[in-house]
Amino acid sequence: MIKRLADFPGVASEAAERRSPQAMPTYAIRVADEFHRFYHHHRVLESDEQAFRLGLVTATQAVIARALDLIGVDAPERM
Repeated sequence: MIKRLADFPGVASEAAERRSPQAMPTYAIRVADEFHRFYHHHRVLESDEQAFRLGLVTATQAVIARALDLIGVDAPERM
């Protein structure tokens, strides 16, 4: 998860340089897929790593929202 989130600036930059906006929704889908797997396998609340995992959740939300914003899609506050 962390590595995928850290890839965001490079993916966005490359998408802009190559003028290939389809890279952003593809990236957002991959982040969402990895987050789904993470959330399915790891307890976030009431775990020993709660603070770290909540930070990861917040970072994932921000990255997906920014990726969607770059392609002109509004991200919902809640799902």
